[in-house]
Amino acid sequence: MPETEGIKLETTADKDREVELISISKPKTNWVLIILLIIAVTGGITLHYSTKEEPKGSIRRKRVVEAFSYLDDEEQKLVKLGGVLPPGTGRIIPDEKHSWILCSPISGEVTKIFATSNMKISKGDILLNIHNPELIKQQKLIEFKTTNAQESLKYIDSRKLGPEFNSLNAKIAKAKAEFDELEQQVRLAKPFEGITIASAELSGLIKKKDSSEQMYKNQQAQLRLFYENLRIEKMNAQHNLKKFNAELEKIKYLTSQMVYRSPESGKIIEVFLKLGQYVNPGDKLVSIFDPKFVNVRLLMSYANYPQFSIGRKGRIFLEAEPHKSYSGIVISLRPIMVQPKNDFIVIIRIENPDYKVLIGCTARVEFLKTSN
Repeated sequence: MPETEGIKLETTADKDREVELISISKPKTNWVLIILLIIAVTGGITLHYSTKEEPKGSIRRKRVVEAFSYLDDEEQKLVKLGGVLPPGTGRIIPDEKHSWILCSPISGEVTKIFATSNMKISKGDILLNIHNPELIKQQKLIEFKTTNAQESLKYIDSRKLGPEFNSLNAKIAKAKAEFDELEQQVRLAKPFEGITIASAELSGLIKKKDSSEQMYKNQQAQLRLFYENLRIEKMNAQHNLKKFNAELEKIKYLTSQMVYRSPESGKIIEVFLKLGQYVNPGDKLVSIFDPKFVNVRLLMSYANYPQFSIGRKGRIFLEAEPHKSYSGIVISLRPIMVQPKNDFIVIIRIENPDYKVLIGCTARVEFLKTSN
């Protein structure tokens, strides 16, 4: 075989082997590439979820929720200053211990409303009128029963010296006189029994004396029964009078509430009803508060929680008076129970507020730096 032909055959075989190798190894190369791509992708995802790039020089926050977060540079500076806090914005609210919701003590129709929101009131001022004709009828009925009980008591007292008493006393006196006379006759006749007076006659006289004595005792028993009946009647009359007086006092209080007056001095927050509305006992009428005790409620990030404490002071600026400041002091720190728990509630008492501080208005609080 010529050399050139051998070379040609070798070359052909090599090419065939090369083609075969390529056809066999090509799919393997594709799988490797796919696997490498999958590893690269999943590795990137794993890296993305398992790590978080922290800002330069940042520090971790205190873990107050399940997820971790990081302070930004501005927050780090505030913490490093030793107690300085960012300002917060919140709402003016009444103090819980010095605010009240007034509810209706009676049912009826609201005929007049004198109360308005933010109105300054004094104790005893009329807030509204509630009309209930049934209460008026009940009061008149109980007044009538009370008057009858009083008259009955007077009548019972008068019977102690009345005709019935006098009649019983007269019968007792007569029976006693008869008995005394017969008893004397028997005493005088006994020594002369069988001499000037027969035994049968004396025996009849004695029986008459015993009968008179029994009559006298019966009359006395009737008088005692009379007094006992008077005592029971008087006791019942006194009980009824006491009951009717209590009912009358209660109904008079309820009818007095038809002109509803404020039980406290302060300011009105809200009026819950309208003219002509029918109210039932327990329905809300108005809410009032003592303007000397008002607070600011605001939300702060948990990142600042370590810097807070009860008694921390601050300056408060009202939206309506941005150039005037009020002193304030933290009185309560409350967690938020609803997820996510990224904030907490701060209650700041406004010290020496005036009547310009309105419930619901916006307030800005600047916390003073603590002394270290």
